[in-house]
This record gives sequence, structure tokens and C-alpha cells, in this order.
Amino acid sequence: LIAAMSSLADYRQGRWDDAAARGQIAAAIADELGPCWMSAHAHAVASLVPAARGDWRRAGQHADAARRLARDATAPVAVIGPAFAAAHLAAARNRPDEVITLLTPLLDLFTRPEPAPSSPGPIAYAQPAPPHAACAQPALPDPTAYAPIAPSSPDPTAHAQPAPLDAMANAERGLLPWADLLLDALITEGDLRRADDVPAGSPGVRARLLAAGHEIEMARVAFEAACVETEEPFERARTLLAYGSFLRRLGRRAAAAEQLKEALRELERLEAVPYAQRCEIELAACGQQHAVSALGLTPQQDAVAQLVANGLTNRQIARELLLSVKTVEYHISQVYARLGVSSRVALANGVRARTGSSL
Repeated sequence: LIAAMSSLADYRQGRWDDAAARGQIAAAIADELGPCWMSAHAHAVASLVPAARGDWRRAGQHADAARRLARDATAPVAVIGPAFAAAHLAAARNRPDEVITLLTPLLDLFTRPEPAPSSPGPIAYAQPAPPHAACAQPALPDPTAYAPIAPSSPDPTAHAQPAPLDAMANAERGLLPWADLLLDALITEGDLRRADDVPAGSPGVRARLLAAGHEIEMARVAFEAACVETEEPFERARTLLAYGSFLRRLGRRAAAAEQLKEALRELERLEAVPYAQRCEIELAACGQQHAVSALGLTPQQDAVAQLVANGLTNRQIARELLLSVKTVEYHISQVYARLGVSSRVALANGVRARTGSSL
């Protein structure tokens, strides 16, 4: 558990090489320990750096191991780690629909009504005795530093209250911010109605929610504050990326490029390849070509080609780049001609071959 906590701390503080090394140590110890929530948590933490760096194979192995090691556990603390690991991998692969599918059950779990007072018995979700003595009574760090912020002004007439959780589940919930990951995916998919049910903890995600709700000035102020307040390097880089995308959609390309370039520098330092590629796409949409894109395309064609390679449909690309579907179709036809291909699969393969990406 100490190795996993150290790895998570390094990950949050931007020391990803150290985080990856400690994560591997934690995972090796977990394999010796056997099935229990701590073993699942160790593999979940070990998956974070490889997922964010685009090492899909290694990240997937750890996520699968986390799920396998928690299979027989019933307490909330046992299900958060595996779900977060798989969702974090899906988010890195730009698959928000998978993130929603993986994390929505956690939202349901933590908003179940309490049992009626007249019903005797143990509290909901009480953890059974662990099968291995080493899994008993772990001490976790104080989760309040990362715990999601509760929605303001709760409705006093509401009857459903969050189910009581043991201390371990609360700690795990705070250390692995699954609610932010879920909310971010719902915003990306445009499902703001369901997003209202998810508490947002990070300033960057709250700013994105304001932007999605077309609260333009409030979103701008929130993004500015989030870029100053956010200390974790990866989270700050993603906030800068979101802010740049927001400004680009407002037509403020020069200001957007400034935010995006700062985000790109940090993402390249972290070797967060999938997220750096998203910066590249946004910069191309701002009319700026970066050296990493070796496709020989115009900035707009390059942006379209990268999104096709990411698996987006023409309609999704049009929404992302603020273009008409017909314009997207035209750009794709031009990219086909430039790359000498005739299908989306061949285009994606061409993008990977010429940029060295592993989308």
C-alpha cells in the first residue's frame, strides 16, 4: 500500500518516471498478496502513467489485473480502483462513451438511499472480513485534500441521501477522482442533464461545465482561476488544453494558441502522448502547424486527419472543429488524395505511420 500511495503521489506531482517505477513495485507486491482491495488498488495506480503516455498494452494489463483481484470483493472501496483504471485508460484513448459506461455504476452506488431506520442490521456495503490478514485495517491518507466538492445548496426536501461509506471507501473515492473523470466525459458527449448529478471537484472541470452551458464570461473567469489554482502538472496541462479549446471556439485563435502551447510543453515533458496529440489538433485548428505533424497537410486538413485517426465520425469532427459536415467531407477527400489512400482505415494507418503515434 505504501508503494502504491508513493506512486500516486509522484503521479500527481508530475514525477512520472518515479511514479511508473513505484507502480511496478506495488503491482509486483500485489501479485504476491493475492485478491483483496489493496491489490486491486495497486494495479489501478500502476495503470495511470502508462495509460496517460499511450502505452495501451501495459495500462490494459494493470487495469485487467485490478478488476480480477477485486472480483470477489463487495465493499465500495474494492470497485472504485478497477473502474477508475479502466475509465482513465478509456479517457486517454478519447473514448468518453466508455468512460460513462464504466463510471456510472459508481455514481449509482454512492447515491443510493439509506436503509429505513426500522430496518436492523449492518450498514449498507459493510465490508466482509478480508481473506488475507495483510488486507485488514489499512491506514489511508486523509482524503479531504482531493475529495469531490459536494453540490451547493442541496434540496432539503430530497429523500435520497448518499449511502454511509466506510472510511476506506471515502479515502479511495478522494484519491482516485472518478467523479471528475465521469463529469468530463458527460460534458464531452454533451449530456449536461446527467452531468448535473455529478459533483465536480477540480476547478478545471467546473470551468468546462460552465463553458458547456454557454456561460461564456463565467467560464472564462473560471478557466483563468483554474490555471492559477491547479498545482498538479498533468491536471493543469489538461485545464490549459480545455481553456485553449474554449478560446478557439470563441474565435480567439491567438489567445487559444498561447494556452495550447503552454499545455503542450508540459504534456511533452510528461510524455503524455495522447494528450499532446490533442493539443496538436487544437493548434492545427488555430491555423498553426507543429513539427510533430509530419503529414504535409494544411493545418485544417491535419486537424481533420488526426480526428479521423482517433475514430471520430464526420459529424463529431464537424462539431469539434466548428465546421459543416460538407466541409469535413471535402477535407477528408483532400487528405485521401494527399496521402494516396481511399479509406478511413488506410488514412488512420497513414497518420500513425507518418507521426509515429499509437492511437
